[in-house]
Amino acid sequence: MFGGGRRRRFCLVLVKPSHYDDDGYVIQWYRSAIPSNSLAAVYGIAKELADQQVLGADTDIEIHAVDETNTRVRIDRIAAVIKAADAGMVMMVGVQSNQVPRTLDLSRPLRKAGIQVGIGGFHMSGVISMLGGEDKALKDAQAIGISIFAGEAEGRLGEVLAQGAKLPPKSAQAAEDWLRKVQARYAVDQSVAEIETALKATLAARAPEPATELKR
Repeated sequence: MFGGGRRRRFCLVLVKPSHYDDDGYVIQWYRSAIPSNSLAAVYGIAKELADQQVLGADTDIEIHAVDETNTRVRIDRIAAVIKAADAGMVMMVGVQSNQVPRTLDLSRPLRKAGIQVGIGGFHMSGVISMLGGEDKALKDAQAIGISIFAGEAEGRLGEVLAQGAKLPPKSAQAAEDWLRKVQARYAVDQSVAEIETALKATLAARAPEPATELKR
């Protein structure tokens, strides 16, 4: 057994993000008319893996599921429950294209707190398979250290959990230092790109119009 008989605990938090309305508010209901099928399916797969003890006989997998369409997502509480475990991660489940902005807004403070985050669902799978990964949201997610899950979870989720269990929160300081460096480099690249765009626009505005021949 781990640590002289003490069992390890891996905390998996599954979040189904909502999306913003036209005024920028998160769409949320007191009760959902229809539960999230994606969230239920991934929860079932994760529960089966927990029963099979895929992380070892000495590791318990603790699963929490949150559907933001009817439940407030408390980032501070999620971070606290994962940091209290030996390891853990947050998985954003079934993310559609209109839910990507909200998903990234939920993920940023979690990454800042040193929590591992993965995003799966239709949008990320689609832009990888159809656009070769050429998508701003995908690149923004990767720039802050978010893992991208493309395709079906069946038969593959256990590997993701095993990877997540290799970096316990208590030893995540190195990852946080690396993340800060990545964010700083990304900010520099973004600034350079903005300056280049502004410079091109300025030069284009100042360019003399081509001379035209007068009609005889």
